[in-house]
Amino acid sequence: MLIGACQPSAPTTSHPALSPDKQPEWTDLSQRIKPDPIINSAWKSVTLLTSDKDDLARFWTEIGQYETIMESPDAITLRAPGTSEGYIHIREVPDISGYFRPPNSRAWDTGCYWSIMMRAKNLASIVKDARVLGWEPLTDIALLEFGPSRLHIVVLTHKMSGTRVQLYERLTTPVPEAFPEFARISRPFNIMQMVHDRDTAYNFFQQALGFETFYYGPPTTSDVPRTSPLGIPVELTTSVPYKAAIVFPKAGMEWGRFEMIEVGGMLDGQDFSPNCRADLGASQRLGIYVVTLQAPDLLRVDARLKSYGLSPQFVEAPGAVSSTAYRQLWVSSPDGALIAFEDIKAARAP
Repeated sequence: MLIGACQPSAPTTSHPALSPDKQPEWTDLSQRIKPDPIINSAWKSVTLLTSDKDDLARFWTEIGQYETIMESPDAITLRAPGTSEGYIHIREVPDISGYFRPPNSRAWDTGCYWSIMMRAKNLASIVKDARVLGWEPLTDIALLEFGPSRLHIVVLTHKMSGTRVQLYERLTTPVPEAFPEFARISRPFNIMQMVHDRDTAYNFFQQALGFETFYYGPPTTSDVPRTSPLGIPVELTTSVPYKAAIVFPKAGMEWGRFEMIEVGGMLDGQDFSPNCRADLGASQRLGIYVVTLQAPDLLRVDARLKSYGLSPQFVEAPGAVSSTAYRQLWVSSPDGALIAFEDIKAARAP
């Protein structure tokens, strides 16, 4: 959980792991043989659906100083200055039918995407400014420690659309040199989903997509009661375990990651995965919708996905850097998180 900012050489849990004598048995699936990655570049964009694109965009344009690279009456695409991937693509939808995940959804409610993850500076000031723009923190800012590193983390929810962002501020160790410079909020480097079964979701990314592993670990709890950025009640953080995995298309990348979290022991969770599986390319729900990847040959991607028993579908959907509709290939993770593959020649950033 919440370890996207960690380096693999450091302890990789956001809270101290269970002591060896209490460690449940587990198998390290990251050591398995896997196929080559289906692509080798980071995700191009993440699409958010909302009822007011300008209202949602203000978080990135006013706090993050993101640039507008495309705008139409019902869509806007933003990027962190100087970047060519990790775009935020926002679309307005008419006749709203609900949310992918409601704004009050919890970490043990599964399905769809939970949050877009970005690095941050002066996190307390960001929380204050974001509140004015309609974003509320899920918890107080949490302090996490591992090895020499200390982090502040908070999850913010946009009350109108249900979109969530998860912000990380390093207090000790510096941001990796390869990571683009930023003033307050960085480009997205990870996206998180809450899953019914961590290993089932991990199999999809590691075996079907062939992605590399950044982190895969045992069930973990806190050593003492403390604030969990995901909103797990403080009194349960020592007894409710979570399982985490993080993957990326190419080892060594500082961005383009996908994270999966399974929160165990909570019996009242809901499954929102049917919300994001429905109406590919034309959903009327609000929140985090789909991550777009670029591939040189969609037919090869289609054949590869089908060889693993998946059911990808070709969809005519707006591209993230143009209002023109492009033919994309969509596939769903086991918990409904949607991925769209786009021909690498179909859309170019300005």
